[in-house]
Amino acid sequence: MRAVDGNGNLSDPSTPVLDVTTTGGSGCTPSQGVCDATQVGTDDDVVWGLVTLPDGTILDNQRDAHDVVHLNPKTGAKKTIGTVPNVQSTDGEGGLTGLEINPVSFGSDHWLYFMHTSPSDNRIVRIKYDPAGDSLTTSTEQVLLTGIARNKFHNGGRLRFSPDGRYLFAGTGDAQNGGNASNTSSPNGKVLRINPDGTIPADNPFHNAVWSYGHRNVQGLAFDSQGRLWEQEFGNSIMDETNLTSKGGNKDSTPHNSHNKILRVAVG
Repeated sequence: MRAVDGNGNLSDPSTPVLDVTTTGGSGCTPSQGVCDATQVGTDDDVVWGLVTLPDGTILDNQRDAHDVVHLNPKTGAKKTIGTVPNVQSTDGEGGLTGLEINPVSFGSDHWLYFMHTSPSDNRIVRIKYDPAGDSLTTSTEQVLLTGIARNKFHNGGRLRFSPDGRYLFAGTGDAQNGGNASNTSSPNGKVLRINPDGTIPADNPFHNAVWSYGHRNVQGLAFDSQGRLWEQEFGNSIMDETNLTSKGGNKDSTPHNSHNKILRVAVG
């Protein structure tokens, strides 16, 4: 692992970690890392999105079957609660990808937010979850954002709400066209930010859904304890990246710009 500061100075590589194991037992504390791992379920499809509901159960979605599954991690019981409509896989990385709930309003509105590949594009939709029937009410579907170019690979797909529930962020891929990532008019190769109803926040930097740009294929989004949004993306066959996003930031910018690579992680 190497780090880059705001002036573009690159650190020496850290010591490689060759073996990682859990350290379960009474002597383990969370500060030491992963204390234990327990298998709570299996699936023969690609499980792409996952959220924990207020009652501690889990919803996940199957990328290629396009189903949403309700899992009780305590018992291992599983139930398919519905299939997201208009999803089309790409024989690669596309299909039913992102899944998210609003951490503030889900208890009252029951919206499930999805990102998926359709026959014409990648898009963001929301569909109501019926807690009484434990089912997906597909008739409630609302399409929030369309026009994200689809491709066999580099479709992105991660969704993450801000902790205050005000904004929904989405990570997209460049559809294997590097020019998309640097084009702030294109939603591809970006971290996007929209309101929960799909409208564009008035303070977005380019007056469209784009929050940050210059990305290759965003696969992970997470907020830290300071409210900062980090993203992870697939690199080439040598390097993947973890980056700190910023409003209007260009991940591939020169060091004096507002958004720069923070960590670069070697794989394989």
